Amino acid sequence: MAEASCAGPLVLAPAASRTPLTAPFTPWDGGWYISIAEHGYLAPADERPTPPPGADTSVDGAVAYFPLYPALVAGVGRVLPISMPVAALVVSAAFGAAAAVAFAKLAQEVLARDDALRAAVLFSFFPGAFVLSLAYPEGLLIFLASVCLLSLQRRAWLAAGIAAALASATRPNALALTLACGVASFLAIRRMREWRSLIAPILAPTGFLAFLGYLWVRTGSAWYWFDANHRYWRDDAGRWPELALLTGGSHPQVSGAGVDRTLLTAALLAGFAVLAALVALLLRASLPAPIVWYALGYEALALVSQALAPRPRFLFAAFPFILALAVAFRRRAYHVVLAGAAASMAVVELFYVLPPLQGRFPVAP
Repeated sequence: MAEASCAGPLVLAPAASRTPLTAPFTPWDGGWYISIAEHGYLAPADERPTPPPGADTSVDGAVAYFPLYPALVAGVGRVLPISMPVAALVVSAAFGAAAAVAFAKLAQEVLARDDALRAAVLFSFFPGAFVLSLAYPEGLLIFLASVCLLSLQRRAWLAAGIAAALASATRPNALALTLACGVASFLAIRRMREWRSLIAPILAPTGFLAFLGYLWVRTGSAWYWFDANHRYWRDDAGRWPELALLTGGSHPQVSGAGVDRTLLTAALLAGFAVLAALVALLLRASLPAPIVWYALGYEALALVSQALAPRPRFLFAAFPFILALAVAFRRRAYHVVLAGAAASMAVVELFYVLPPLQGRFPVAP
């Protein structure tokens, strides 16, 4: 269900941009979003970035990427006298700033004042925050998810449902908001017989379903999205290229990638150790149930697909983990965590945007 996994976690070379100054910030999935903004869906294969090894190009691999972000990029690129790569970065920057504000508002709603302040600072320096500088939709997703969760806290059911629906048209992992809305509605009905709360979980997945419906109308296949993920990206639930490589097997998306097994093993173990620690802190933080279930659901959807490793940007998009960190660490311990997070973010940012380093190790952000 994670778009990065649909794009192949180990093999896609960074997509080249037509604007040299933007090239470091439009690699990997960014090239696909820009292609969609320029050509739409179901475009000819020669208008797409280079396909991964073993891809069936009779289907359009671009449908793995959901439409709201590239639609906004297309709108900005057509209204302003700028190229599509620049438009993509403008949209990312704008919603990155909006996401930081919305997250801070959510933190103020559910945490004590000092904890909320720590969370807001940590959000800006969390390792996965590097993705806000790329042509990726995480800023838009986090903004909408924060608005949804904040609306659930305030029992603004319609607003929560609309925000969740838009988020589910941004990335498929945002279906975790449907779970959050369902939990909030269940609690509201059980405690106060607030049946109107059902509007939130009913609306939440409609962005996702509308995109599948659009593809159905265009292609005549109700399963086109799933079929394209399978045939183009070789993405199936529970089929993890990283494990295939570690156990001596092969996979079209890792064959010839030159990935060092020792480094990959260390990265996987480190990622799962961090994820386990964050889950433990989340469960101890006494956060509202919908917020907890959103984070757990988001990570579960990421792990079900090819993206086995808990990548920094997936942990970042499951931002209630940041709230849990702010609650768990105070005073000197918090400053140590913040310094470590900031240093990690800087390293990851340089790894993905410095031209001499881009593509040296074939792992998507």
